[in-house]
Amino acid sequence: MTHILYIGSNGSGLQGIKAAIEKGYLVSFLTPSNGISFFPYDQLKDLESSLLFNKVCDDSYQSLYSTVLEINKGRKIDNIITCVEYYVKNVAKIAESLSVPFSSYESISIARDKNRTRLILRDAGLNTVASTQVSSRDEVIDFIEKFHFPVVIKPIFGCSSLFVSVLRSIEDLNQYFESIANSMQSIGSGIRNAIGDALMVEQYLEGPMFSVEIAASNDEYKVLTLGERMRSQVNEVIEKGTIIPAQVESHRWEEMTTYAINVAKAIKFKIGCAHIELIYTKRGPVLIEFNSRLAGADIPLLYNMVYNDNIYDHLNSAYQNLTLQQNNPKDHIVGINRLIGSPDTTICNQVFDFSWQETYKDFQLEIELNIKPGEEVQPLTSNHNYIGLFRAILPQGTNLQEFVADIEERISHTIGIKLMG
Repeated sequence: MTHILYIGSNGSGLQGIKAAIEKGYLVSFLTPSNGISFFPYDQLKDLESSLLFNKVCDDSYQSLYSTVLEINKGRKIDNIITCVEYYVKNVAKIAESLSVPFSSYESISIARDKNRTRLILRDAGLNTVASTQVSSRDEVIDFIEKFHFPVVIKPIFGCSSLFVSVLRSIEDLNQYFESIANSMQSIGSGIRNAIGDALMVEQYLEGPMFSVEIAASNDEYKVLTLGERMRSQVNEVIEKGTIIPAQVESHRWEEMTTYAINVAKAIKFKIGCAHIELIYTKRGPVLIEFNSRLAGADIPLLYNMVYNDNIYDHLNSAYQNLTLQQNNPKDHIVGINRLIGSPDTTICNQVFDFSWQETYKDFQLEIELNIKPGEEVQPLTSNHNYIGLFRAILPQGTNLQEFVADIEERISHTIGIKLMG
């Protein structure tokens, strides 16, 4: 019987564990105690009796590795999976040492290094963007003198839009370098160590944003879906939501998904699920980042709602060299939109009245808030600390901009906070 070890996790990982148990696999779980884990531990309690091993280790590679060896001694590990970006490199290294199926450590290292990825795409003849690693304000100015404003500055090993900024002026540049040190200190040490200090600057890309979800196994690449990503109009590095499937012409769908698979091949990503973000520019799709793991947040949920399929079955199957099957989409689209609060600290209403939500029952409108009545709400700083979200099932052809604007206006009035577009 196949034994799957999940290392570290988040909500996606929990669902992956559930799906593996339901398929009859032996499943173990290992998490670093002081590491970066967004796992809903309270929800794990119902599954604990179904886990073969449930271990905790220190937040170091050696501790992680030795604990994996301990589990492997108790029962041979056939597959190792992680859904947390910060753990992927260590998992790839461990999988290689145990000869367990996983994309190579070299491939995962390339994907984690955004600047190196762009160089490889350039050598492969694929669309990419000019970029370079920088360590000082003067090095950014050198890049700007060649490519002009606007530019994007970001951590080379970052994710979740942390410390990503669009620079449109020297003032923006000065402010970024004045604040980056304090900003880094404001986050947990685990995330800070994983992101590191290395920065890169790249040309600004104009165009709509999309994400391609793929599964790779047995030298086969399967496109699971193409999603359209909605970004904040106030701060475009903040991702507001996703529409699945993307409402684009068939030739653009083909162009973007083919490009995504060619990116995977260029960096030699061969096993597992990947979440690939890109901008569709005047010269076609251009990579933003390649994430060597299953998409997070609500994208897996949206996928399952549209395709009447379980994306976590693809995740568990990919590492076993199984043929990847997929159901056809339904005749509707699903979307999720994050709620972004005011740029200033705000106090919300003392009472929330959502009785109006009944008006949208045909759209199966669901609203989730991370705030309580009367609470002080802090400004949004990344893709993580939004104040809530809503999701809905919509008929094909729905005017998405009008629908989102209408719901945001109603929620804003209900909670007493002006939401940012």
